[in-house]
Amino acid sequence: MPNEERLLGAVGQASLVAGPLFVALMLLLGYQEMAGQTLPLHAADLVEMLVPAILLLMVSAFVGACLAFPVCLVMGGTMLLLANRLPLARPTVLWIAVGGGSALASTYLMFDTIDEVGALAFAGTAMGCAVLVRSSFHWD
Repeated sequence: MPNEERLLGAVGQASLVAGPLFVALMLLLGYQEMAGQTLPLHAADLVEMLVPAILLLMVSAFVGACLAFPVCLVMGGTMLLLANRLPLARPTVLWIAVGGGSALASTYLMFDTIDEVGALAFAGTAMGCAVLVRSSFHWD
């Protein structure tokens, strides 16, 4: 199957993962920032948080897919077009750098004050999406 036919499937996969990945990175980075102020978690606390966590996962997957699909489609299509013409644009590390760099650049251009945790989570999500999209393509 040619790479162009794989683009929509790859973008769809990356879009479904974008929301939960962003939420997970926000929680992990936020917890790391507040680590000295938090109380230890117990098994009872985790069971109590299970239902809200599942609901948050479903909502974040839907919202993330709606927001990430057009961005992944444009960026993935652009990178695919470049990679089809320039073998230098095919390495996964370049796709990761472009994803993270464009996420950070757009964050710093659009907002006056930046929350570092949010910016890092956004860049991490973009890098994860770039890897998922890139992993669907193969060149001879």
